[in-house]
Amino acid sequence: MSQYNEPRGPKPPFRLRKRWFFGGLLLVVFIAIFLMNRQAGPNDQKTAEKPGTAKHPVPVIEAQAYQSNVPIKLQVIGTIQSVSSVTLRSQNDGQILSVNFAEGQYVKAGQLLFVVDPAPFIAALNQAQATVEKDVALVKQAQQTVEMQKTMVWQAQANLKRDQALLVYAKAEENRYGSLFKQGFVTQEQSEQMTSTYKSEQGTVGADKAAIQTAEATMQADISAVKSAIETLHSDQANVRTNQIKLDYCYIKAPFAGRTGSLLVHNGDAIQTESTNLVSLSRIDPIFVVFSVPQDELPAIKEEQAKGQLGVVARLNDAAKTSVRGKISFIDNTIDSTTGTIALKGAFENPTEQLWPGQFVTVVLSMGEIENAVVIPPPAVQTGQKGDYVFVDNNGVAELRPVTVARSTENMAAISQGLKPGEQVITDGQLQLEPGSHVKVRQPGQEQNASPAESNQPHHHRHSQ
Repeated sequence: MSQYNEPRGPKPPFRLRKRWFFGGLLLVVFIAIFLMNRQAGPNDQKTAEKPGTAKHPVPVIEAQAYQSNVPIKLQVIGTIQSVSSVTLRSQNDGQILSVNFAEGQYVKAGQLLFVVDPAPFIAALNQAQATVEKDVALVKQAQQTVEMQKTMVWQAQANLKRDQALLVYAKAEENRYGSLFKQGFVTQEQSEQMTSTYKSEQGTVGADKAAIQTAEATMQADISAVKSAIETLHSDQANVRTNQIKLDYCYIKAPFAGRTGSLLVHNGDAIQTESTNLVSLSRIDPIFVVFSVPQDELPAIKEEQAKGQLGVVARLNDAAKTSVRGKISFIDNTIDSTTGTIALKGAFENPTEQLWPGQFVTVVLSMGEIENAVVIPPPAVQTGQKGDYVFVDNNGVAELRPVTVARSTENMAAISQGLKPGEQVITDGQLQLEPGSHVKVRQPGQEQNASPAESNQPHHHRHSQ
């Protein structure tokens, strides 16, 4: 009995120590793992939750690049301008007798608009016409005097011819009687009488010549008087025309068809030629659209215009977005050095008056097309420090691709270098991408399920190529 009551000395302490040893060892291992997890866990979690990894790809929207002919269209803002716009003034001082239109009314070319009191101008015209009638009578009288003087000249010339014939006969008789006297057939007295007759005829011929000179001088004076009378007549006739023009100016007519502005005078108003505006008139059919384009576009515009008339479209900012087609009618001869732009005008038919002077419109200038261009949506194109680029989906990995944009519009961007037809470009979600980021396609309108880590990423990330 005594042997069962003996204490088991060595065994209990050994088992307890063994259990304590393994328990302590496990505790140390657990503590070490805990500390390691505590230090390394957040970084591993951050790495695991970073967007763009294979586990967490960035959701993006994509579009496929395709090849097409791209119309070249330049869109700017233009202003409607009337082809002709004038402010009417009277050519005469006077009083407004009548106004024959309503302000704002459309008037035809030549339509009577105002009448200035014509009474003073009618009186001046009548007086000038009476003076002309008197001048006509004076001219006729002077011409009759010239005709009478011509008759006198002709008579004097006839007398000279007669007397010259008598002089020749008297000379012959003088010579004959002189010979007869020497032969003793006539007396000396008879011979001397013939000599005296000859000398008398010489005096008569001299007098005839003097009479002709006097008559011709008188005739020239009468002809000068006729010329003077005719000049006076022409001057007075010009005065009649001047007064007729002044009378015509009393009836103010529309110089062209157009729409009137505010009426600035009324019946009974006194007006002055230099200072009184009557009404403004604008021609609005056809009508101009004035706009400016960058100077870099000028070569393409000139090249397209050389092929024929260059078309232009004016788009109104109304609810229907009404478009009106016209033709380029003017290219300025100088580039504005302050803005680097050049002014153009488009001419538009405007029978329904859709276009109104001073109105702003969107101008679309068509300049041919780019053939076989690679086309993508404009949002796909990003701009970096080295120029334009796009992100291409290369089997689920974003590839940054530098591109050259030949032309960009609201709906398409034409790429001349950097892309091939059929490649998938990213149009939305680029802000979270870097070269090599993994991507997944989401549908337009589908919200991105951003993880907490994604929400901590910066939303404005610039890529350097």
